[in-house]
Amino acid sequence: MKAVAVFFIAGILGGCALPNSQRVNQQKVDSDNVETFCANAWADTRLDPIKAKLPAKVQDATLPQLADPSLPTPAEQQAISDFDPVMAQCFDMRRAYLQAYTPGVVVATFDALRADSKALRAQLWAKKISFGQYNTAALRLVTESQKAMQAELDKARQFAAQQQAQRDQNMMLMMPYMNPPMPRTTDCYRYGNSVSCTTR
Repeated sequence: MKAVAVFFIAGILGGCALPNSQRVNQQKVDSDNVETFCANAWADTRLDPIKAKLPAKVQDATLPQLADPSLPTPAEQQAISDFDPVMAQCFDMRRAYLQAYTPGVVVATFDALRADSKALRAQLWAKKISFGQYNTAALRLVTESQKAMQAELDKARQFAAQQQAQRDQNMMLMMPYMNPPMPRTTDCYRYGNSVSCTTR
């Protein structure tokens, strides 16, 4: 359940203010901070009633979880109701991470996933779908969103590479003008009443 709107997509994009190695290090720190915070949020005891039915990461759902025909009990309904308040800051942090390191369209895809996931949880809470149906639909949502995000990241990387190639070409064209020839010097010598000059 957690991974329906909580997952990691990293994108190193060109044209950023930080030098590349510094940016990679900062991105790793930010990613680790988000992952740690989200893991701690998922550990909240209010979510205990649903942890056996819903995997921490929907990609890790077992066959029994995907086939589970049961509907939520009152205690499980309460945990489902508590899920959004418990995980809200985790989602916000993950969105901020994506906003900092990925194109805007990736953030929009994440927002759509978050909304679709909440609607899916509402169906589970209302007993309109079983836990197995929820896990199956959640897995499909995440898989489709990840594919869309990866496609956007690939396009962004390709665009950044094209820009870098253009910058490299421009630099090559400007090189002759950036290193002008050394100025010529003229030395003159007087021999009696005549002057002899040599330029080199």
